[in-house]
Amino acid sequence: MHEPDWVEFTFANPVSADAFAALDGVDDVVVEGATMTCVLRAEPDALLKAAAAHRVVRWEANDRDLDDLFLDFYRETEGEA
Repeated sequence: MHEPDWVEFTFANPVSADAFAALDGVDDVVVEGATMTCVLRAEPDALLKAAAAHRVVRWEANDRDLDDLFLDFYRETEGEA
């Protein structure tokens, strides 16, 4: 399993969240106009191929904040209890 990354794409035109939300390893998809953000928990191949179906004008990927990682950890452990 990959460490989660926060990813943001800006497209030339507005996009639908559906194609991105259906991808394995992609969570928390938010689309606002032509900007899509998500959390990537897998290799980026499928996400990049889905993004390539649109004209990408900007993209950025960063490690997630430590606070977010802790929240994810506690959500996972609560679900196991």
